[in-house]
Amino acid sequence: PELRPETMTLLSDPAAVRARFPAPGRTSDEIDLERTVYFAPLVCYESLFPEYVRAFFIQRQRPVPALIINTSNDVWFGNFIEVYQHNAGARLRAIEMGRYMVRANQSGLSTIFDPLGRAVVPPLQPGERDVRAAAVPLRTEVTAYMRHGNFSVFLFTGIVILLMVIGLCYPSLRRPPVA
Repeated sequence: PELRPETMTLLSDPAAVRARFPAPGRTSDEIDLERTVYFAPLVCYESLFPEYVRAFFIQRQRPVPALIINTSNDVWFGNFIEVYQHNAGARLRAIEMGRYMVRANQSGLSTIFDPLGRAVVPPLQPGERDVRAAAVPLRTEVTAYMRHGNFSVFLFTGIVILLMVIGLCYPSLRRPPVA
């Protein structure tokens, strides 16, 4: 069967998904799953660019993703701060998009984030080999960030700068010092 990056089928029960995979040492041409789910596929550092990730959710030609999947390999960082920064950036994308993010990292932190940025399962630490599974609810809501992007950040910054300029240009508007 043809695999397309923007579609994937999932079940809500992780144990049922595991049961459909072939036993170790055996192969299968197809995994029988229930339904098609659209997801945003992010490779490595793509998860650090908010507007890039947002583009998956605002394109009108395809359905809105119900899930974010991020695959990565942080092996060249070792167990240094960059691994944790990369994980934190991915976590922010889950919050901004209001979606669960499944993050599989070959050598760094692997975890599942909920739409509030909380780890659903204990993360696999760098160098740790194990499997984590969890039911991941699929979501289709549109968040304010999806709709407006960084507009609110720019607006707030503009207002603060405007108030600072007004305060500098019109010192009479400042409060008198308290004696």
